[in-house]
Amino acid sequence: MTSNRIVIAQFCDDVRQEIGNKFSLMGCYGTDLYVPSFPITLPKLCAFVHVRTPREQPFGRLTLRLVRSDELLSELVADPDKLNAGDPPPGWARWLAMTGILAVTPFHANSPCRLRVLAETESGTIESGQFLIERMGARPAGAGFSSSG
Repeated sequence: MTSNRIVIAQFCDDVRQEIGNKFSLMGCYGTDLYVPSFPITLPKLCAFVHVRTPREQPFGRLTLRLVRSDELLSELVADPDKLNAGDPPPGWARWLAMTGILAVTPFHANSPCRLRVLAETESGTIESGQFLIERMGARPAGAGFSSSG
């Protein structure tokens, strides 16, 4: 059962780990990236991924995958021995949370595409919202906010 688990992916140009276990996200994108033409090459494309699960339902296994359709672009497998290691969360905590960084260097796209992050767990797959890469002017006239999902 994955209904109470969540995965959120923030796409950006780079993720830098700072002193004090902080991360700096450079060049953050919204839900879409519009480019002048295809094919395109970005020097780097990253997804900063936040995964959470209810405290009572710790992950038995966790693999993060960045995919374009059925194409695997990047993968991060959590070490099972470290997945739930460390001090137990305080009694008031409702969630267990983890972060991961998926990167593609360089990133190529020959045509418009949709990227997603999948979190494969012992009880199924959780999917992030989508990140669309489209040609400028491709959005229909009058389109408002876009939603991930």
